Amino acid sequence: MKKSQNGFVLISVLLITSIATFYAFSEIKGNQLQERIGGNQQKEMNARLLAEKGIFESFKYIQVAMSNSVDTNDMINALNNGNTGYINHEEGLITILDASEHADIFTFKSKGTIHGAEALMIAEIDASEIIPPSPFKDAIVGCEGVGLYNGVVDSYNSADNPGAYDENNAGNNGGIATVNSDADVTLNAGTVKGNIDSNGSIGTTPGGSGANVTGNLTAQKNITTKEATITGNVNARESAHITGGHIEGTLNSGRNLTHTGSPIVDGNVSYGGDLLVQSGGADPTPSTYDFGHNNVSGVAEKTPPASKQSCDPKGISAVVRAIDENTNKPTAVAAVSGPSGGTMKLTDSVIDADGRTGEVFTRDSDNNLVTTPVYTSEMNLTALDSKELAINEKVYVLESLELVNTQLEIKGDVTLIVEGDISLFGGQSGFKFASGAESTSSLTIVSKGKVTIGSDATIFPNASKVHNGSRAPLSIYSSYDSSGTRADSYNSGSGGTEQNVDAAFVFAGDSAMYAKIYAPLGYVSVNGSGKLMGSVRGKAVDVRGTGGVHYDEALGLPERGDPPDPSKVKYLSAYYYYN
Repeated sequence: MKKSQNGFVLISVLLITSIATFYAFSEIKGNQLQERIGGNQQKEMNARLLAEKGIFESFKYIQVAMSNSVDTNDMINALNNGNTGYINHEEGLITILDASEHADIFTFKSKGTIHGAEALMIAEIDASEIIPPSPFKDAIVGCEGVGLYNGVVDSYNSADNPGAYDENNAGNNGGIATVNSDADVTLNAGTVKGNIDSNGSIGTTPGGSGANVTGNLTAQKNITTKEATITGNVNARESAHITGGHIEGTLNSGRNLTHTGSPIVDGNVSYGGDLLVQSGGADPTPSTYDFGHNNVSGVAEKTPPASKQSCDPKGISAVVRAIDENTNKPTAVAAVSGPSGGTMKLTDSVIDADGRTGEVFTRDSDNNLVTTPVYTSEMNLTALDSKELAINEKVYVLESLELVNTQLEIKGDVTLIVEGDISLFGGQSGFKFASGAESTSSLTIVSKGKVTIGSDATIFPNASKVHNGSRAPLSIYSSYDSSGTRADSYNSGSGGTEQNVDAAFVFAGDSAMYAKIYAPLGYVSVNGSGKLMGSVRGKAVDVRGTGGVHYDEALGLPERGDPPDPSKVKYLSAYYYYN
């Protein structure tokens, strides 16, 4: 019996030893497998890191390209390593650049390899054109100041249906703004349907009173009103002087508040300095506010910040210099004029088939006008590509332009480069579109001299909106530099009406016209009784006529160059993932 037990014990020991040995070998193999898996995972992670580095190396290159304003096509070629499709790095990784079917979407495929492990990372880049903000975001912008002495400033949107301006249904976005820190707004009379933002003061001259503003008044310095009706708030960073009138919103003065008479203020009244009541006037009505007149610290800080816009975002002087360098000299054409009712026809590419399109006079060697007219087909058209002004077409280059009892008929997108002055006089003078081409035509004028629209001239009658190509019926870009002060530049014109004789643009018409005026270096004077639809930007802008400026809100959209400037591009990483 004892021998049987010994055999059983021996067998048991052998069994246990075998199992332990088998388990030990299994553990060794498991550890080896874990080590291999861990090693593979580490290699895969390293490969992924290399793939990521390839993507970020590409991003870094794009950042440098952006700072140097490199053309997008040049950037792609460089990333492609001479169109091989590969970017080689010291670590041995390869990045392949693919362009999708969308011209502004690029796909980077970065392949990282190390010790047999591979990782592929994909990133999509959205390259979008940088579209600068429109310089026509307000009805009137005056770099050095704006004066409203009469008339109406309001708005409409030509993109809406029917799109035409209707004074009975005018909008309240006809804003007025100044740019320079000492640029004031003179609010003597008239009606403004929109906000008035001044980086200087808003004031009224001794003879002015009774202005109506549907919007807010904001000044970085002082505000002075007289018998004015303001539907919005009045915010003066410094002091305010209110004489009579009615303010439906709040009245806030960062320093002293002075009121004369009995102004009505519906909202809160606060000031950061002293309250002065003049001429025996009572407190602003109603005077039973729970808060009364509050002397509040920090009122000035509550005033909206000063506008940061540039006076001349297009850099018009440099633009015109570049145009001079890239266009022919004037074709010796001094004037375009003709008999009463005459018409000169210009198209965007060719002259009418009959060749004779009105009377175009040249100058002789003594600078005298030659009385024998030439044909406009003899005028040299020159190609021009100006991204700043969205011009990419053949243009006419003139010495000056004078229309006397003559209509200039436009078909297509026509551009005139005029070295000297432009003047339109006479009851039958002006610009018109060819019949049937109203929605596809425009006239762009780049002028170094003065532009004067006489009282009897007609400018594209019935045109009230941008056409399908997003061009205004009339665009005037002026590099004329007005000298002297605004006050010194005024003389008494015909009938005793004040005229700005040193203005880049004068509109004295009594009919309607649509135009966007860009003259940041020159004075702009709107004296007529007609309607100027569009937008005006000038060194200083004065509205003295009984008509007004009717802002087209469609002009406030960001301007897109034609063609787009490839150097002005922003890059956005849409997303990236591992494949």
